[in-house]
Amino acid sequence: MTTRHDEFDDDLLRHYYERELEILRRDLRAFAQRNPEAATRLSINSDGRSDDAGVERMVQSTAILHARHSVKIDDDYPELSEALIERTFPQYLRSFPSYSVAQFDMAGRFDSMTESVRIERGTQLKTTEGGCLFRTTYDVVLAPVEIARAQYATTPTAPLNVKLPPDASGMISLTLRSAKIGSRLDAVAPATLRVHLAGQPPVVAALLDTMLLRTARAYVEDSEGRWTRLPTIAVAPVGFGPHDWLVTDAKEPGQPFGLLAEYFAYAERFHFVDIDLASVCAAAPGEQLTLHWVVTGVPPNSRAAQQLAHVSADRLKLFCTPVVNLFERKGVSLKHERQSGGWPIHAQAKNDAHTEVWSVDQVRTEQGDPLRSSAALMTSAAHPTWTLIQHSGPLSLEAGLAAALRLDGADGPMRTGLEMDTLVADVTCTNGDLPHSLPFGASGGDMRLAATKSATEKIVLLRAPTAIVRLSRSNGALWRLIGQQTPHALRLTQAALPALKQLFQQFAQLSHAQAQHIDGIMGLKHRSVMTLMARAPQPAMVRGIEVTLEIDEQRFVACSVAVFARAMERFFAPYAPSNSFVQLIIGSSSIKGVVLWRGEPVCGGTALL
Repeated sequence: MTTRHDEFDDDLLRHYYERELEILRRDLRAFAQRNPEAATRLSINSDGRSDDAGVERMVQSTAILHARHSVKIDDDYPELSEALIERTFPQYLRSFPSYSVAQFDMAGRFDSMTESVRIERGTQLKTTEGGCLFRTTYDVVLAPVEIARAQYATTPTAPLNVKLPPDASGMISLTLRSAKIGSRLDAVAPATLRVHLAGQPPVVAALLDTMLLRTARAYVEDSEGRWTRLPTIAVAPVGFGPHDWLVTDAKEPGQPFGLLAEYFAYAERFHFVDIDLASVCAAAPGEQLTLHWVVTGVPPNSRAAQQLAHVSADRLKLFCTPVVNLFERKGVSLKHERQSGGWPIHAQAKNDAHTEVWSVDQVRTEQGDPLRSSAALMTSAAHPTWTLIQHSGPLSLEAGLAAALRLDGADGPMRTGLEMDTLVADVTCTNGDLPHSLPFGASGGDMRLAATKSATEKIVLLRAPTAIVRLSRSNGALWRLIGQQTPHALRLTQAALPALKQLFQQFAQLSHAQAQHIDGIMGLKHRSVMTLMARAPQPAMVRGIEVTLEIDEQRFVACSVAVFARAMERFFAPYAPSNSFVQLIIGSSSIKGVVLWRGEPVCGGTALL
């Protein structure tokens, strides 16, 4: 469990102190009028002050004490709500570390490689400036493939023997070729090619939605100019898998809220697509091929078509992955401090960059006996539990007192214990806001592999590392989140939409850009539906919930509807039990009856009791 100790802001505390002092002086004036003899003995004059230094100090001490309590009450940091959040969605109470998108620059290096290289998820990268540590989020396959050309045409053309859909309004074309001299693309290409869509948000949103929502057919053109129709569009979204998280542990509770948080905090996590290169190369073997996605519903003079005109090979990046400023420190020794009664955590090594504790993953005694967190559902009164105490003030950081452990027994906090004088902890750390201040875009690269030499000597960052962000704990934010953790279909109504949008705005504080599309959610409703679902031992009719969101597409210019829909699909999953399903429909609020996205039935996320 994590408890945050904050140093009060001086200006804020002064405001509360002056208010409390004025209240006390008003009460002292009233007391003096009612009890003049007692007021004389206490030297209280007509303005509520006392000429007795001892009495005046007592009044001021009471005012500062009341001020501190008032700040805490108004800041809405009650121990009860934080304890509940710690058990249901612990990531909410942590910071969201700095992140960026890294690219392994393979220009001119494939000729010396004999086989593809896989950079596994979780690989540590170190910045060349500052020595900050990041870890990768996606697997990266370094294979000799390159993008030769990419473009969007408002007038689709094809050979005479290829019949395009009559309502075709445009076409995205992507040419891939082997990056190794003398090698065929089908011989060196990986089964799946992951492509990062880089550029301005409106261009990325238009490209994602066109590929994922408006593609009617897909063709592949071989090096001889022959077109073959593919059975599928051969492209899929990325970022919604069980191993695609940046900061949320897949085993932790609160997954729908975790995805919602990362949707706002780490938007570029979803700016990737996977191309089914195995099936594409099987249909068009050779040194190069061109994929053609024929799209419908994009008029040439539309805003989407104007954004798609900016599509080029420079905006489609290979060998990329989101990276987040998190790294592990195993076996950190914690010494009991008699004065404070805690076990301070000093995770920063001598030559490391500035290091802050982000989470405590495991605690054990020096003899190896594990200790449980006080947030664990099952604890024993016979064994102490630990609580992480975090101080957020700058003075604490400068003094190296930013984090410490507290042990709690059956009778409360433990301050002594011979067998507990030394503890061992495994922690996850960040470099705080240091990455955000570092330069990027160096000609020699911004990063390198922290542990071993890479097949590439150059790793570049495609965007500046972000600053640390935190979710609000004030103005009822914690209780609002707790209230949403008991989902029920009765809440999926137009009357409940303002509360839902308020929750989304609460998470949108993590966004490094304006999240205007939340205001574009105009309608919410649901109905009960029946559908045939495949399940053991045989298919059966299952009753589920169909959720319909109506949106204003004009508010989604910089946000992909396809990505938003999939995030909402997973957010609404807990509104149905695990033996039922949720099916999400995104409709247009401006043109009634127009369906922008219709999802497949998703298994309910609430366990049966």
